Amino acid sequence: MHPLAPYMLNTNILLSDFTPENGSTEFWLGSHHQAHAGEQLWAAGAPRPTCDVAPEVCATRAQTRPGAQIAAPFGTFMLRDMRTWHAGMPNTTDTDRIMVAVAYQASWFPRAPPDEAFKAPESARAVLTKRTACIATFVPDAEWERVCQNWRLGAKKEDSIYLPSIPGVGMNGAGADAGDAKTGGEWECMNGCKEEDRIINSTPNLAATRFGKFEN
Repeated sequence: MHPLAPYMLNTNILLSDFTPENGSTEFWLGSHHQAHAGEQLWAAGAPRPTCDVAPEVCATRAQTRPGAQIAAPFGTFMLRDMRTWHAGMPNTTDTDRIMVAVAYQASWFPRAPPDEAFKAPESARAVLTKRTACIATFVPDAEWERVCQNWRLGAKKEDSIYLPSIPGVGMNGAGADAGDAKTGGEWECMNGCKEEDRIINSTPNLAATRFGKFEN
């Protein structure tokens, strides 16, 4: 879920060569001009859309400019409008492909609650706050190695990088606890959902959201 206006710039820093063979990211260039929640899939009962774009919308976009994987060398900096469609791709090699992502968010865009903020080690505070406001929760260095290695979805907020909430819940400050049958649990891709839990809501009711009403 995001506004139609530019609100966040993502800086991708490549720490290895990126090729289609090792799973370089697929980008759908120009898609940020049209991306809105009405084009996404909505899991049954979800208060926000998932990240998955409706198949017919992808098919229409592919006729003018389909997605393409990048090929770029180690050390490359990529700047991306956060609304641009992108997808993770399979790595068919036996070596890791590594990237750091740093996002710059507009000051008017709602911030996440403190316990759901990005985490960083306390020793990085001086660097991360030198030139810009850093929306982060700084973790004591003695705890950092344990926390930063815990990527398990559904873990306790203070003990992991990822947050235990369904797609979009954290955006409105109503984070959910893992194990809550109604709103909690781990993220799930649409292709992993049961058929009866998949819906494409062509007229989602977004009038009550902070971003206003979208129209298809």
